[in-house]
Amino acid sequence: MRIGSLSLLFLLVACDRGEETSAEERGEPVVQAEAPPEPVVEEPVVAEPTAEALEAEAATLEQTVHEALLAAEEAETGSTACESAHDGIAALVARVAAQYPDETRPIPPRLAFIQVCERLDPEVQRCLIPTHAMRNSAECERITSSIPPEDRERLETVLHSD
Repeated sequence: MRIGSLSLLFLLVACDRGEETSAEERGEPVVQAEAPPEPVVEEPVVAEPTAEALEAEAATLEQTVHEALLAAEEAETGSTACESAHDGIAALVARVAAQYPDETRPIPPRLAFIQVCERLDPEVQRCLIPTHAMRNSAECERITSSIPPEDRERLETVLHSD
């Protein structure tokens, strides 16, 4: 009887502490539980831009292009077509970079650009001037598409350098 009372007392003390006796303590076979499933981590949902947001971005882009062309036109004051082209490109890039800094290429180095530009035909040089290229887009498209490959590569290299 005494053993029973101690067992009862042990059970009451164990229960008071919120503990349960284990299967092993009760002499039952121990069953290994499976690992709990990995928690499901949901990817954040990226909302599609609304029509209003797309229209606002398009309006901002249009305004930026307009302002960039005005800045280019004001800067195209060099003594040669190549100087004017560089200065116009530099002003255009600077204006676009003010609105879209992470999406804008650097301004090409002036001396390197002018050296490459001066090797090109005069009509190609004029088409490198941003406002001339915009006003004469079809003609400049035809002219610049016929630049010899080695000249085109030099021009692209200098336009993409910093």
